Amino acid sequence: MFLPLPFMATQLLFSIYDTKASTFSPPFSFPTVAEATRYLLTLIGAEGSPLHKHASDFTLYEIGTFDDQLGAVSDKVVKNPITSCLDALIAYNVQMKQFSSALHSSTESIKVESSNESIN
Repeated sequence: MFLPLPFMATQLLFSIYDTKASTFSPPFSFPTVAEATRYLLTLIGAEGSPLHKHASDFTLYEIGTFDDQLGAVSDKVVKNPITSCLDALIAYNVQMKQFSSALHSSTESIKVESSNESIN
């Protein structure tokens, strides 16, 4: 369960749209789009979940705001697509490959420096 940050009055509301069923999931809130996207990646990463099995069928939407001090949902209808699950998964995999490559390069650099120091 998500607990709001102290002094934060407005949370963004999100929902995941299923293109095959033509339905939105129950809404959930996060302070930022980045945090909602990270949560989406967690859901996609859960093997066996529908989002993992059928990533191309789902899209994350921002659907409004929630004031956690007043307990009020905005009356303005928003349907702002953030990312498809498939695009989020592809971007995540690209980032992980870049991270892995950079980590490998750093490790090799450390090994070379260590072997040079032991020679001297």
